[in-house]
Amino acid sequence: MASKEDPNFANALAIKEELLIPSHKGEKSHPQYSPDGKEIAFVLDRKKLAVYNVADKSVRVIVDVPNLTTFAGGLVYQWSPDSKWIAFEYVARRHAPYSDIGIVSKDGGEVHNITNSGYFSHSPRWSHDGNAPHIYY
Repeated sequence: MASKEDPNFANALAIKEELLIPSHKGEKSHPQYSPDGKEIAFVLDRKKLAVYNVADKSVRVIVDVPNLTTFAGGLVYQWSPDSKWIAFEYVARRHAPYSDIGIVSKDGGEVHNITNSGYFSHSPRWSHDGNAPHIYY
């Protein structure tokens, strides 16, 4: 909020906006805060899953997969409750249009295909204790 006199965000008379990641000129979309609030995952240039660290303002690409997919107009992904993993929907093994669910560490590295099926797997969600993703077929 631009003024400290405003009672809350919904009733603010003026909002101050600033670019969060001005150094990266690519398209950035579908941001999600991690459950611990320390990082923000987002889609970079429609094919990379990246993470922005709020404290040090650094950006790292954790998945660079040209076959990220969705049926809703953006990448479907979700943070694990402990903020250590991200589950996401993607096309594996050049098996389009069928999608699988992969998980990757928030620091990047190997993508683990946890469905590896010949059908549509979509909308990954984590169990409440964070031990396993839940997949819809």
